[in-house]
Amino acid sequence: MRGTRLVSLVLLVGAVHAPGEIILYWSTTGITNSSYFYSTAQTNFRPYFVPPTPVTELPAGTYDLFLWGRFVEADDLPAYVFIYSLDLRFEGDAALAENAAYRHRKTGAGAYKRWDNTVGIPLDGSMYAILGNGIEFMYLPYTNHDLSIFHNPSDGYADFLIGAARITGAGGHFETASLDGAAGQGIGVSHFNHEPLPDPEVVPATILFTPEPAALVAVLLLTMPGRRCSRAA
Repeated sequence: MRGTRLVSLVLLVGAVHAPGEIILYWSTTGITNSSYFYSTAQTNFRPYFVPPTPVTELPAGTYDLFLWGRFVEADDLPAYVFIYSLDLRFEGDAALAENAAYRHRKTGAGAYKRWDNTVGIPLDGSMYAILGNGIEFMYLPYTNHDLSIFHNPSDGYADFLIGAARITGAGGHFETASLDGAAGQGIGVSHFNHEPLPDPEVVPATILFTPEPAALVAVLLLTMPGRRCSRAA
């Protein structure tokens, strides 16, 4: 029967093993203390760290947005690997103001740093870790106090905070953060034993700005079929 064949096809497609990838996305949350939104210091951001609230559309305006990434596990991107270099770029007609990639650093017992850069890093700058830990893909119960959400192995993914940007967009404007593989170093991923891996697919993050509600209503009224101006008798 046709229905049985359709169900079988869906199950077959769902069983296809997808490649591993890193998905970038914008979020309205990431750091709670506004003094740290655009900090370029090597410091511990963890006390102000909160989980993401992913967003792809917002009304026209100005926003402090946080750029996150997600490891999606597969045979070609297994867990317990780390990003040791990352170079991003921005594209779009929205206005980009302050922005920073977080140079997260934990001090005291078990001290470590994310990036080796000795000066502040813009989000579209080059991030690298030779002595640093980079961005690690781990599962619970391991956490390492990084700016990441470590899920259970059954979930097959883990999320990590990269930095923040203040973006202003009018209706119809957009801003995309993607891998700068052409002009920059792109991305470097390695096992924890420093055995390199092929570069994973990196999915860009795009935020689209929609018209203000009042402006949208005005446009709809002006374009309604059969709309006429009324006159007093």
